[in-house]
Amino acid sequence: EQVDHDTVFNVPFGTSKSTLCTVLFQPWTWTVMPRARHMTATHTEPLGTDLAGKSLAVVRSEQYRMCFPEVVLVKQSDSLFTNTMGGERRTCTVSGKTPTGHHMHFLGTDDPIDPKGAKSLAELENASHFINNVYPSRKVNKLVTWSYLVMQRLCRGDPSEVMVEAGKKEGAIPVKQFV
Repeated sequence: EQVDHDTVFNVPFGTSKSTLCTVLFQPWTWTVMPRARHMTATHTEPLGTDLAGKSLAVVRSEQYRMCFPEVVLVKQSDSLFTNTMGGERRTCTVSGKTPTGHHMHFLGTDDPIDPKGAKSLAELENASHFINNVYPSRKVNKLVTWSYLVMQRLCRGDPSEVMVEAGKKEGAIPVKQFV
């Protein structure tokens, strides 16, 4: 089914946006789409690994295994885990660890720049390039792969603004923004 919009979540810190979108969403999708492939991009590898580890802990939990015994893990590392039905969860970074070679059903970006990086034009330009060029090329199908961005608004020209503006271009998937 075609995606009707991508999403930007700009709610304040401490409101569980990363927990809901980046930690819990992936284990939930495997309960209804066990072949779903997810990738999450962050500004640093430790952040991506931490979020993936929390998601993995959900899938490994006794409660999850009891409710969804058909979801069986086969490969597990700090930045990648997969199930027996082809579902996977990978991490990458906005500048560094590249997503090249992988195509996903769900593309999440969680804190693509460090809040201190909002002062750096180079970091903003790098994040903009990632949002506009790198990540869209990792979609299984541009019409059905859902992308989301989780971050606080930091400044004009930050990744939130970049993604919202990209969704306004002719032929683009529109972007719904929650503030």
